[in-house]
Amino acid sequence: MSERERGSSGLLTLAEIRELELISYPSELGFEPVKVHSADHWYLSPLREERTASFKVNRRLNRWYDHGISIGGNLVDFAGIFYHCSVGEVIKMFSDYWFFHKARFLLPSTEKAAANCPIQILYAGQLTSKTLLDYVVSRSVSADIARQYCRQVNYQIEDRRYFAIGLLNNSGGYELRNSYLKLASSPKDITTINLGAPTVSVFEGMFDFCPTRP
Repeated sequence: MSERERGSSGLLTLAEIRELELISYPSELGFEPVKVHSADHWYLSPLREERTASFKVNRRLNRWYDHGISIGGNLVDFAGIFYHCSVGEVIKMFSDYWFFHKARFLLPSTEKAAANCPIQILYAGQLTSKTLLDYVVSRSVSADIARQYCRQVNYQIEDRRYFAIGLLNNSGGYELRNSYLKLASSPKDITTINLGAPTVSVFEGMFDFCPTRP
């Protein structure tokens, strides 16, 4: 899609986002189908915990349906629920940096491979991803504390796009963490947070700093 087709604002329309291929979107978030029957691809629901796959994406209709909660729709509907964001935020998300219809989301095979590639920060905003928040909780960190001090960072390595929890450093770079990798963008530096305390506490990383309670 050209910039001209996207209009003077540079934003996709809702109609254009709804036409983007939905079938690859769960994979880009780290979810693979448990079974495939004809046009129906069945997943463990990205929206909740379950042991039997009841989240269906129909490739022919380009629609999804979660049988466990009786909710379904198009890509806009899914992104709004998954990220807990408004329609306007969904439009900006897809228009600015994701381009899910152009490239499949692939993770670096190792931390070393990722660290050897220049990291381009595409966007940093409120931490809303259920996948990232679940990872935060798995590290015994309060989701509220993570939202207070960390950001959801979308970044690019070569021609691949990823997202992670980001902690901003003093020079404008980010420490980046998710369940698959641990790396940092340039420029590298320490992070200082002034809480008005009379003493200084030093921590090795973001999960050592963040307490379990607000």
